[in-house]
Amino acid sequence: MPRVQPWYRRSVLMAAGAVALAPVAAIALTQPKPTAPSGATRVRNFAVNLDGTGANERLFVFNLSQSGQPTTYLSVWHQRRQVWEQSQYSRVFGPSPGSQTSGLEYAIVGDLNNDRRYEVAVLDFITSSVGEQLMILRQSRYHGLRFKPLQAISGDKIVRIRSQPGAPSGFAVTIKANHSPDGQLHNERWAWSKQRKRWVCVSGPGVCVPR
Repeated sequence: MPRVQPWYRRSVLMAAGAVALAPVAAIALTQPKPTAPSGATRVRNFAVNLDGTGANERLFVFNLSQSGQPTTYLSVWHQRRQVWEQSQYSRVFGPSPGSQTSGLEYAIVGDLNNDRRYEVAVLDFITSSVGEQLMILRQSRYHGLRFKPLQAISGDKIVRIRSQPGAPSGFAVTIKANHSPDGQLHNERWAWSKQRKRWVCVSGPGVCVPR
């Protein structure tokens, strides 16, 4: 298999995510109860108190097929006067250039960097030759009901690192030898940077792969 250089990996992922969070519907929907749309697969459902009112909002991360290719979406619902309103319905990634095995792998919702705002971390598998992408979205404002993209992390395998209580979450990113510029396996550790206000590779220049 030919080696995939980092600049190529980055361009593929940027192209796939270029329309990442364009609103799908400008008019908020209302429903008797919050649900993912008809036809959604790999649905992840979260109940979190985004606006600080004491009642939980509902977040859904899911796949919808676009001409046979999975596309990952986020929807956010909040309750007002016994009716659920949709405050956000946005595309996170896709359509995936891979097969039907591509698409949503997992999603995490929480205050991942201890800044009192929620983040949504969404992992999509693309292809074996391209790897995975972790898209991290951040609550647009404190107690806000919408999220906007913060950053994307690419790699062959991306997993959350278990952290101490009260500490920001970290991620372990594996880059295969045939996908790295030096032909070596790289096991990166990504941590939250207060200075840069994003997650960065902290394993050093010998381990962190240029992106």
